[in-house]
Amino acid sequence: IVGRISSNCAPLLDFITPQIFVATGCDSEDGRVYLGLTLEGRKLWEISSSSTQVWPRLTPSPAGTRIALETLVVSHAVNTIEPLSFEEVKGQLIQVYDAASGKLLLAAPADPILDGGGNVAISPSGRRVAVLNQGSIQVYELAEPQAPTRISTRVSGK
Repeated sequence: IVGRISSNCAPLLDFITPQIFVATGCDSEDGRVYLGLTLEGRKLWEISSSSTQVWPRLTPSPAGTRIALETLVVSHAVNTIEPLSFEEVKGQLIQVYDAASGKLLLAAPADPILDGGGNVAISPSGRRVAVLNQGSIQVYELAEPQAPTRISTRVSGK
């Protein structure tokens, strides 16, 4: 056991690197909670999102230094009592975070709205992010990523 998450929905787990994963759960307000954890059980960061940001999709950079979070922005929380109609979808939001610290590096709209994701790509270095928006590809330059978190390995010998 490397950690626990309190969630009102079935949590999702996504590996960002071989040593770091993100646990995604639901809070009591129908919003999302994202926890960055190491295989040693160390909590790196926690990010919360509004109940009007639905159907999250995580896209890590190839090196695992950055994480793009794509969500649909809707007019109200979605649940069995209040389903969603097409008219209530307000847009798609791309947020890029530093995987080591959880610091928000970029927030940008995406269009066309794709609920399956696919409007963002991160370069292998994690320095550039491409976002599809209104028929054009917008490329953003980000600061140098933090050094990746190292997981200590214990070797026991006699």
